[in-house]
Amino acid sequence: MNTTQHDFDHKDLCVFIDALTHYFRQLTREDADVLPSYLSLHEIPVQEYTGLIGISGQYHGQVYFSAPSALLRHLMLAQGETQLTEANLLDQVGEVANTLAGNARSYFGERFIISTPRALRGEPQTAIASRPFIIPLSWKKYNALLVVDVHSAS
Repeated sequence: MNTTQHDFDHKDLCVFIDALTHYFRQLTREDADVLPSYLSLHEIPVQEYTGLIGISGQYHGQVYFSAPSALLRHLMLAQGETQLTEANLLDQVGEVANTLAGNARSYFGERFIISTPRALRGEPQTAIASRPFIIPLSWKKYNALLVVDVHSAS
């Protein structure tokens, strides 16, 4: 990868799309349908649970994964987890976000610094700095989304 600072482009966004596809295939042995990504011009349609990862270093911003509880429960069951508590749902959504951001970090390098995940129920209270990329997905009958609001540090 070119180490000069730049804004995300389609190739960079594909890193997140590939991580999302790989995560579901690896964990569930089923593909998630990743729908066309787009730039958000309005509010972001978050789901019931959201895992948020802050990005710093050469890039600034955030990445978050937002999903309904039913999707998270299915993921937990796929991992053998039978305690489908609120705390475990929060752990699961945080883990998905952390895994996806961690996979991206392996592509972008050590200057793509990721925070520990924050997991919450409801809408994040973190301001979106710009027009983030929205990567919607469908798995089984559930919809979720990955939001990538990351830009080069200037």
